Amino acid sequence: MAFGSGPAQAHDQLIGSNPKQGAKLDKQPEWIELEYSGEIQDIGTEIRVERDGEDYSAGEITVEGRTVKSALPDDLKPGDYTIAWRVVSQDGHPISGKVEFTILDSAGSGGEVEDTGDDEAADKAEGDQQSNASDQEKASEEGSGVSLVVLILLAVAGLGALAAVIMMFTRKKNITEDN
Repeated sequence: MAFGSGPAQAHDQLIGSNPKQGAKLDKQPEWIELEYSGEIQDIGTEIRVERDGEDYSAGEITVEGRTVKSALPDDLKPGDYTIAWRVVSQDGHPISGKVEFTILDSAGSGGEVEDTGDDEAADKAEGDQQSNASDQEKASEEGSGVSLVVLILLAVAGLGALAAVIMMFTRKKNITEDN
């Protein structure tokens, strides 16, 4: 085949979050901040904050380079929360994942994170989450078939072949008429 595969491109990944994966918070966070390995496109960005099936998402989502931020309502109750996010990475592919955190019973408004000393465990859990999101993205790509670039190249090649066939028939017709 004339068109070989190009080098594989890795999708951007979540590299940090506030609150961190698995964080136990003394105080409710005022906002969410997600940091990625590459520039995030400002299209199709979604952040949902959920507890027991209820959506607690609040403010406008802001995309600034590699960082995505969103304000939270100031009345979150103690409990386990999940931040479900979806962004479009710099290569144009959507990526998604989750970050889980807990607001302890003594929580009030403020946004400071309790230092549990479990940074290594939280980083490992966040790494596992990133790995899971990456695996999901790979599976999604495999299921979606051929990439857009390959489709465009095939379309151009097809049009070129069609033009060549038309030229051959027209040329043959002209030669036959001249005789």
